[in-house]
Amino acid sequence: DRSGRERDRWLLDYLDVRSAQVASSGPSVLEEPDSDLALSVTVDAPRYAARTGTRLFIPLSFLHRETDIPPATDARLHSVAFFPYAFVRADTIRYELPEGFAVEALPDPLAIDVPTLRFSARADIGPDGVLLYTRRIEVTDPVLPAEYYDDLRDALLRIARAHRSKAVLVAQ
Repeated sequence: DRSGRERDRWLLDYLDVRSAQVASSGPSVLEEPDSDLALSVTVDAPRYAARTGTRLFIPLSFLHRETDIPPATDARLHSVAFFPYAFVRADTIRYELPEGFAVEALPDPLAIDVPTLRFSARADIGPDGVLLYTRRIEVTDPVLPAEYYDDLRDALLRIARAHRSKAVLVAQ
């Protein structure tokens, strides 16, 4: 159907993963106007990992990446509205590992809690042997008091680094 094709095109632009194809996608049904929206997507991306010798390097976060880092400044005098609104975004990415490979290294879990912003990310191997990457970002107030500007900037730098983290697999 047309809306499904448009959603898949939007997803591919949003994901920005070379050679990706949306195998299936579908939103949850909103029960109430303010209820959570869940979107389940299955993506085939056969050339997503980079191979070096016997290792595969898998970028863990290919969903929306917060990359806007405010500039370093001297002492701020006024509050700043860095985010357009308060929100919560949580996602879980399941990576089915290729046969013949085992996990050699995963990034350390990360938890950040600064005024107006909370972030967490972790990679784990699930009981079914699937690599799970979970991430949650919560902006509690889009207006940041001036005295917390440097804390927010440092947090966003750490989040940007987390979004570049990779899992390392090794051929067995």
